Order: sequence, then structure tokens, then C-alpha cells
Amino acid sequence: MARFVDKFWLAILMTIMLASGTINTMVAKIQDMIKSDGNSYNHPYFQTATMFVGELMCLVFYFFAKLFAKKQAQEEESLQTKVDIKPKGCKARMGPMIFALPAVFDLTASTLMMIGLGLTTASVYQMMRGLIVVVVALYSLIFLRRRLFQHQIVGVVFVFVGVLLVGIASVIWSNSSSRNPALGAILIIIGQFFAGGVFVVEEKFLGDIKIPALMAVGIEGLSGLTYFCILLPIFYAIPCYDEQMCSGGGHVENFLYAFKQLGDNGLLMFLFFAYIFSISFFNWSGISVTKSTGALARSTIDTSRTVLVWVIDLAVRWEIFNGLQFAGFIILVFGTLLYNEAIILPFWGFRESVERKRKYAEKLKEYIAAKLAGITPTEEEELKSKHESTEF
Repeated sequence: MARFVDKFWLAILMTIMLASGTINTMVAKIQDMIKSDGNSYNHPYFQTATMFVGELMCLVFYFFAKLFAKKQAQEEESLQTKVDIKPKGCKARMGPMIFALPAVFDLTASTLMMIGLGLTTASVYQMMRGLIVVVVALYSLIFLRRRLFQHQIVGVVFVFVGVLLVGIASVIWSNSSSRNPALGAILIIIGQFFAGGVFVVEEKFLGDIKIPALMAVGIEGLSGLTYFCILLPIFYAIPCYDEQMCSGGGHVENFLYAFKQLGDNGLLMFLFFAYIFSISFFNWSGISVTKSTGALARSTIDTSRTVLVWVIDLAVRWEIFNGLQFAGFIILVFGTLLYNEAIILPFWGFRESVERKRKYAEKLKEYIAAKLAGITPTEEEELKSKHESTEF
């Protein structure tokens, strides 16, 4: 019975992740297309700040979970509520607030992608985000000194080709919801290089610091409030008259006018709060799914979100079916599933590649666990040398 309940709860979490992920993409696009006070709601920088508010709510969830765990002693053991920092220096001084640093990458990535979403269709935006697989693989190889295996390399190649085809299709065949698909695609691609930095920096810090995932996400959201307090006023003070890159009214971001438009339009106000809550639920459910089943299930669900966004776009006639885009999408999905081992090809050594990757991941997990356990510098160097030289 308990096992059935666990599976049922996991299915609910996956459904919440899929639904909330689809909703936050569609809501952001719908906001771009709504007119209030006679003008379009064109506020990509303000929308980015709103996203950080959603992440900040994860910190609220964390404190509620911690409070609940204290009242439920039997659950307290399964909830990590203590931050444990082993390294010295900057990481020790900053403590959990060091997770404000990934927020800088997240802030830049989200801003670029939000502008790109306003310039192209929601489905192209979602598909182009698949490039994150390529970027993270590249960054992991260079900065984290991780190994890439055969199935991962082939998956990365497929993802790159798929994203390329989707981008070409979006430029050649523009749609009713695209204002500048070429510029939108370029900005989304650039954004992936910053988004990849978030993944790599978080993994690096999590290898040195024990911290609840909800708390880490919440701290990133908390640091993002500087967007509201500092960057939005700066963007307001900078003159800009490019309708595609600025929010109008002679400002890079006229956030005061954004608040006015929200107040004048009940639908916009509803979508504003829907976006905040969908971001929050997406992060919470995604972390929960990762904790229960691993990153594989989470990445597969995110791929399914791309399918839903595209189907909705076609259903509401924001775009028409495009054969080249469809081919790119299929290649992109196949590459993503291959990279994440949801598909294991039974030939050309792919099964062996997956097995070598599994063994490597186990060694890596042991290495990180040893670092968090506080081994001596000499032991750490020996372990690191063994880890980097391990061949399977």
C-alpha cells in the first residue's frame, strides 16, 4: 500500500511539473500578445523580475517544510534542514548565500530568453531551449572536467542539428506571433550559454556545500529581487526607442507603466500571479521529481513540455505546421532522450557506453561524498587524481 501511495504521489508531482512548466511558457507568451491601455504588454525585463519572485516562493516552501518536519519527528530524518559547509575561504564566509552567484547567470539568461520569447513563437522558444544540453555538456567537459561518453556525444550532435533546423524554419516561415524570429532565435541561443552557467556553477557549489535544494533555489530568487530594487530603476533611466529591444515610452524598461497596465487589465493581473505561481510550482515539483527518480525523469518531462507547447501553438493558430520545424523537433527530442539515457540503442556499443557512464557516475558520487565528509587535502588530491584517471 505504501509503495502504491509513493508511486501515486510521484505521478502527481510529474503531472504538476509538466503542467506548470507548460503554463509558465504559455502565460509569458500570452502576456506579450495582450494590449492594455492601447499598447502591448512588452516588458521582458519586468517579466524576468517576476520569475525571480516565483523562485523566492521556494524559500517560503522550504521554511514551511522545515517547520512541518520539526513537528513530525519521523519525517525530520528524510528532510535535510542543516547547511553543512566543508571548504574554507570565500565559500565558508558566504555560506548558503553563495548561491546568489548562479542567480547572476540566471538573471542574464532569463532576460535574453524573455526578450526572445516576445520576438518569436512559444514553441520555437521552447525548442531552442533544448540547446542547453549541448552547452551543459561543453561546460562540464571544460570547467568540471567531466567525461563525455559515446551516447552523450551522439546525443549532443543530434540536439545541435535539431536546434539548427528549428531555428532555420522559424526564420524562413514566420508566424502571426513572431515579430522578429531571427533576432528572437539568436537571443534565445545566447541565453542558453548563460543558463548553462547556472547548471555548472550550482553543481560545483553543491559538490562543496550541503544545502536543501529548495533553499538553494529560494536564495537565487532572493538575490533576484535586486532586479526589482536596482536594475529595473536603472533600465528605466536608460533612454531607448527600439521597439524590439525596449519596453517603449523611451525607456529600456518602463516598469512603472507595466504596473499601470496590470492595474488596468484584470486578465493581465491574473496572468501576472499565474506566472509567479507556475514558476514556483515548476521549481518545487522539479526538485521533488529529481530527488525521487533522478535528473533523467526531470529532463524527459521537460521534453514532453516542448511537445505540449507546440501542440497548443498549433491549436490556437499562433503558427502553422511546418515540416522542417517538425523534423528539427524530432531530431532534438531524440538527441535529448539519447543523451539522458531514456533511449538506449542496442548496437554500435551504446549499451556499453551507458554502462561505463553509470560506473563513472558512481565513482564521481563517491568523490563528491568524500569531499563533503571533510577529508584531508592530501587525501582529496589523491582521490581527485584517481577520479580523473579512472578508465572503464
